[in-house]
Amino acid sequence: GQFFTGNYKGVIDSNAASKGVYPALLHYSSLIEIGQQTALNSAPSSLPLANLQLLNSHVNQGQSITSSIKPDQYNFHEFLKSISLINEGDFSQAIETTPQTSPEKAALVACAMLKLKHPEIAENTLKNALSKSEEDASLQFMMAITQISKGEYEEASSNISELSQKFGDSPLLLNASAICALEEGNYQEAEQDLNKALTLANEMGGKNMDISLKNMIACKRQAGEDFSIYEQQLAKINPNDSYFTTLQNASQLLDQLFHNSSKR
Repeated sequence: GQFFTGNYKGVIDSNAASKGVYPALLHYSSLIEIGQQTALNSAPSSLPLANLQLLNSHVNQGQSITSSIKPDQYNFHEFLKSISLINEGDFSQAIETTPQTSPEKAALVACAMLKLKHPEIAENTLKNALSKSEEDASLQFMMAITQISKGEYEEASSNISELSQKFGDSPLLLNASAICALEEGNYQEAEQDLNKALTLANEMGGKNMDISLKNMIACKRQAGEDFSIYEQQLAKINPNDSYFTTLQNASQLLDQLFHNSSKR
């Protein structure tokens, strides 16, 4: 459950690699997710190393890997292909080619449905899967995200809190919780969640810190407070982030509108 709620450090600390093939896959995938790219050097040859290397290339170098994925005996390739297709924006293909043979794959199909802005279909997919695996973390988390997309913030917040109690805090869960608080106008609670998320993200090698920073900027802006320090941190991490592109486009649009109005 910790892997699917973003608590990669928890997976690693639990020594999952010594508990069988599937836990070992999650262990090495967690190391990849927090940027420890050399971790695969110590991975046992019994694991699908080629596909783990592809995951590493996808997560840490942003490479397109869909066409390079090869079948392996553990069906890790199916999971990897679905993630790759979703991250590359091919949501329809992800839905069509992902067999819902496990809770995790059903969660990925629901994720693709949400990307296509079909929250009701995603919800039905998750309800069907939860009827068979009601305690599955990946399904519960994706249901919370679906509830957020539908504006059901109280229900989502309750589910996120339950997941945190079961599997520990993670930047993923804390950002989701902060969004719920933010949408309900609870700026102080949202800020607390985001500060925790930033601390944990830093402990996990700084991966996905940009998401927490952008949410913190949104929180501070809505609360009418100064957010420049978080913009500076975001610029330091990724000066080419879409946030700055959007700001620049908005500024150019305003300049154009001002220019046109001054001609009248």
